[in-house]
Amino acid sequence: MWIPQAAVDEVALRAQIRDIAQAGFGDVELVAFDIERSGFGPGPRTTPKVDPAVYGWGTPAWTQTMKTVLDEAGRNGMKATFTIGPAWPVATPLLKADSPGVEIQLACTRIDLEGDSYTGEYPEDAFAVVAGRRKTGVTDIEAATLREVTAEAVRDGRLAWTAPESGCWSLFVYRNERVGEMKSGFYVVDHFSLDGTHAVLDYYKPVFRDLQEAGLLKYLSGLFGDSLEYNSTVDWTPALPDVFKRLKGYDLVPLLPALHNGISSGGGGMYGGIFGGGFGKDPLDGKGQLVLNDYYSVLTYLFNTNHLQPIQQFLEGYGMNLRYQTAYGKHMEQASTSMYVGIPEGELMMIRNSFDNIRAQAGAVHIVGRGEYNAELQAEQGKNHAQSWQNLLFYAQRAYAAGVNNITLHGFTYSGRFGGPGNEDGFVPGVSWPGWESFGRDGFSNNWGSEPIWEMAPLVTGFLARTGYVLKQGKPAVDLAVFRESYWDNESFTDNHDGEVWYRDGGLLQDLGWSYDFVALPNLEIPGVQVSGGRLCPDGPAYKALLLDRSLDSSNELVQGPKTISIAAAERILALACAGLPVVIIGDAPSASSYYGEAEDGFERIPALMAQLKSLPAVRVAADFASVPAALQSLGLEPDASVPVQNASAKLISAHRRTEEVDYFYVYNRGTNANSGMQPGWSYGQLRETPYGAAETTVAFYCEGTPYYLDAWTGAVEAIPAAVRIGNRVEIPISLEGNESAIIAFDRTGSFKTVKAVPEKKNTGEVISMRQWTLKAECWGPGPEADKTAKEIVRVELDGLKPWTQIPGLDQASGIGRYSATVRLKRWKQGTHAELDLGQVNYSWRVFVNGVEVPCSQIDPKVEIGPQLRRGRNRIEVIVATTLNNRIKALTPPARQGTADASGGIWGRSGRTEDPYGLIGKEGRVLLTIGSSY
Repeated sequence: MWIPQAAVDEVALRAQIRDIAQAGFGDVELVAFDIERSGFGPGPRTTPKVDPAVYGWGTPAWTQTMKTVLDEAGRNGMKATFTIGPAWPVATPLLKADSPGVEIQLACTRIDLEGDSYTGEYPEDAFAVVAGRRKTGVTDIEAATLREVTAEAVRDGRLAWTAPESGCWSLFVYRNERVGEMKSGFYVVDHFSLDGTHAVLDYYKPVFRDLQEAGLLKYLSGLFGDSLEYNSTVDWTPALPDVFKRLKGYDLVPLLPALHNGISSGGGGMYGGIFGGGFGKDPLDGKGQLVLNDYYSVLTYLFNTNHLQPIQQFLEGYGMNLRYQTAYGKHMEQASTSMYVGIPEGELMMIRNSFDNIRAQAGAVHIVGRGEYNAELQAEQGKNHAQSWQNLLFYAQRAYAAGVNNITLHGFTYSGRFGGPGNEDGFVPGVSWPGWESFGRDGFSNNWGSEPIWEMAPLVTGFLARTGYVLKQGKPAVDLAVFRESYWDNESFTDNHDGEVWYRDGGLLQDLGWSYDFVALPNLEIPGVQVSGGRLCPDGPAYKALLLDRSLDSSNELVQGPKTISIAAAERILALACAGLPVVIIGDAPSASSYYGEAEDGFERIPALMAQLKSLPAVRVAADFASVPAALQSLGLEPDASVPVQNASAKLISAHRRTEEVDYFYVYNRGTNANSGMQPGWSYGQLRETPYGAAETTVAFYCEGTPYYLDAWTGAVEAIPAAVRIGNRVEIPISLEGNESAIIAFDRTGSFKTVKAVPEKKNTGEVISMRQWTLKAECWGPGPEADKTAKEIVRVELDGLKPWTQIPGLDQASGIGRYSATVRLKRWKQGTHAELDLGQVNYSWRVFVNGVEVPCSQIDPKVEIGPQLRRGRNRIEVIVATTLNNRIKALTPPARQGTADASGGIWGRSGRTEDPYGLIGKEGRVLLTIGSSY
């Protein structure tokens, strides 16, 4: 929930917290945006009319706002979470411009000598001078000539240095530069120092004490760290050189040009910048990337030990957790950072369609045994007031399939009501219908609370909650661990399709039913991680094998030359294999080290370690990705949920949880959409996300027990009479629409007592075509106040269904449509199957038969209504809710549509197009199919 800091009205705020609870959410995350912010748009900032010194984040008024939120959350059975600082990145009131712990960047002034010497000033914040000779005719540096010259070149604040021999020499003057970045008036912290972290925690200690005394701390879930969008050019902290030398065994300072690639950095623009040309893709005679890997690993260590771990430990003292988008958008090892927070989180705005990106954290979550892996979704740029529940469910289903088990929805905006000094007509300045906009009118989606489709929220949250509940049961069971060494885990906004991001087999393994996580060396070094019975982490994910694929480098690019791995990783994998873990090496084995500090030893030790590995009986070498399934089969391994090889159209992915009594399988059909969920153009208009292609196949599950379907939309438990047990496997027919999922539970103890009776679904009877409908459309528009909506009823008699854009009076409308029709059945036998096929529906729907609501999916528009039908007259009602997109488009002056300032928007990338709202049906009809027993 986005909120203008403490510039709120308590009554309005409490009402919105209740609204969130009634919609089915269990926690509300408060993000404190600048009071008068309407987005990220360019242009000068005006003097605020509402005083941030009184109503800003960190003030007594903000602490009172926290109390209001926590109190109302507790009253409604919820909890609340607050961002660590005001929005993001992390900032705190306890830092001044020159305080230890403010954000630092590695700044460099590059001086290319015109002769053989240089004399000049030595900056106060400088800590080192490095000299190196450039290659003739190119900008790269001869790595062998790099050396630190600080002691000989700096005297009394002056820099004077003469080159030792002829050539094109450069000096690099390095500084610990304070970035000066501020968030809501407070300085951003150094994310790699204890000073920055202590400044954060020292702020919260009295705040928590105040909340504790008020009896409200029990309603606080913890704190949240969003994406690492701080502005440092080259991530740095003053202690890094000393820590680096201790961890890596060599001095980083002479090799610092690798970190900024020879580009002068810092000291430019508002926060510093990067200027000039670099040394090329792999500088320092090919050693630049190896130095960077060492630097990234130390950066990861500092972030873990000085930032994440202390905050998590602080919160654990209060029985809370730190939820954090660890390393999101930065060059750090995400699989390592994910181990140091109570609740790791990913954001699908950037990792988008890729299952592999989600799996980047899943291995750490599963090995450490975290109960929750969260995903923030779905921020779609340029889709505000145009995002549907179906759009959200596309990403939710994919996240669940790859290891996520909890969802945070982006987002819900406070109304903007405020009666304090500086208000405009009872609101914070600049508010217009439908209310305050944290990201601007056309910014990131979505202001769910103001949308007509918000009324359908309990249907969706019920589905998400039931699915998430199942995926939190017991422990994960994952088929394979894929080893990675990488410091870039955000393959954002690319055209990479499913299964082609980190493990580039084109989706082959997952289409055959294999589940897998990515794991890194820090995950495998956790005390207690061991092999037993051929399984890695037998009391956790129980991986059946480890895949060693080193075809990509640490920047996710194809390796050119020898494949690399760290010596420690090679030794650890060998030890696990010696303990009985099956290993499949894909392609050429690594033959060199990934790190500069061990490069020389690596040329000898790594080939020897790989030779030992290959000699073990449970190790296979697969020539390429296509050969991996056969290699696994030769080891006697099968996936827990196997999909037939011959069924190429079945694009199923499964997640498996296991308790002492039940095995749960979440089976998802990713469809056959070659677009894989990308949104070309980032535009408004009809959805592009939903995959097409139904899957109809038989899946073999290797587990014991009696199988049942668990319907996450309705809560029903259904027997599976078509299940066939053959030895140690159960074959079950699976039929799923694109982006549809099923949950199958194998009960080993007979604990599932109440089972829904399912009518026999044989569509061999009468098909009734329903063309005549009465539509009562509740059209939404601006009301008497900025956060009030006026609702006008328009009644239409339809002879054939069509989009609202083609119905006079509704062509520019948004709102809620109530469709009704009558079906007369001359005879009827209870227990008869009857399927209502709504065809196309835009966007969310509910179905009533004879006044009784029929629980139904928001993905599959086919609804079983047999139990509600009766002989004679039957009234069918379909309620359809839309977004506000069409109405907001109609209110935007034509001259401004599609412009940068359209409707107050901050992005204006595409302008709004119309959405074809309503019950569309199939060729204008809804079909009712009656079973043969009718």
